[in-house]
Amino acid sequence: MAQLLTELGPDESIKITRTFKHPTPLFMALGRLGTSSQKIEGFDTSMALHKLDGNSARFFWFLVMHRDYESNICKIDRSVALTAKDKGRIPRAYAILSNAKLIVRQFNSIYLINPKAVLPKFEHYEKVWSNWIAACEKQGIPYK
Repeated sequence: MAQLLTELGPDESIKITRTFKHPTPLFMALGRLGTSSQKIEGFDTSMALHKLDGNSARFFWFLVMHRDYESNICKIDRSVALTAKDKGRIPRAYAILSNAKLIVRQFNSIYLINPKAVLPKFEHYEKVWSNWIAACEKQGIPYK
């Protein structure tokens, strides 16, 4: 998607002769601390991840790798291969990740990743943020 923002006087015009597409590999955006130009507070993902223990960090990245890029939701179903040992570690990892405001459980085996920690596709951000707030309020946990 290309954008062009400009201010023109009454007798001025602009002509676009060519556009360029710069090839980039697929990427994932992690949130960072600060305030955007639209006055949206950021989330310090790198510090939150730095504070995690190994089990919680592995579970978080597992969720990130298996998430839906538009909704930031990860559904752990039978198609996802988890050992019995890994399944037993989920409750403790969830408690730590939830406390760090990285994920919230929506339903049994369905997790929502904080859209300020791992950004969904740009055009879906507002909807995912609304879902994050609703899920946090439903569970009575702070979303900020």
